[in-house]
Amino acid sequence: MALEDKEAKTQDLLLYFIQKLDGALGRTKLVKLCYLTDMFHRMTAGEPVTSFQYRLFENGPFDVQFYGAVKALEQAGFIQENFVPEFNGHRYAIKKIKDFREIALSRDERYVAERVADRFGKVRLDILLDEVVYRTDPAKQAKEAGAVKEPLDMDQVNNQLKNNLGLDFETYIAAKEAQARGEQVPIEDIINSL
Repeated sequence: MALEDKEAKTQDLLLYFIQKLDGALGRTKLVKLCYLTDMFHRMTAGEPVTSFQYRLFENGPFDVQFYGAVKALEQAGFIQENFVPEFNGHRYAIKKIKDFREIALSRDERYVAERVADRFGKVRLDILLDEVVYRTDPAKQAKEAGAVKEPLDMDQVNNQLKNNLGLDFETYIAAKEAQARGEQVPIEDIINSL
């Protein structure tokens, strides 16, 4: 996929989360949701959704490209980012200010993003970091090695679900659609066990 396409996908994923979790997002949580989406999409499809090249920083996996992607969305008039002073520092709150263009995520990218948003979107940031993000293989490996600001080895999770369980994402999507029609036993337990 061309770099321009990946950058557009990156913005679309950001827009998806901002729309889905309107009012509940700051910078740190938003980039962690992107990280989880990229990791789970790699596990099932062997490639990330975004163009982010994650490195381990103080608050978890991050890519400085994130700032440019958010700024581009703000300049396009889709979002507004506000500086919010707090007791122990500050944060940036991101909110939607106008309806978005059509979000061009593929069916499997949207399913992964939806799953991440539903499962982790309302989780407190400290819990999300400690109980989820830092327990992922790429982040855990980098943290244990003291590889701060070094690129995470995201390739290690490529096709992991497909290879370990004999499933691919198309099978998962078909099972979810059949479940919605009431045709099969729920697959939720399999996915929750990951």
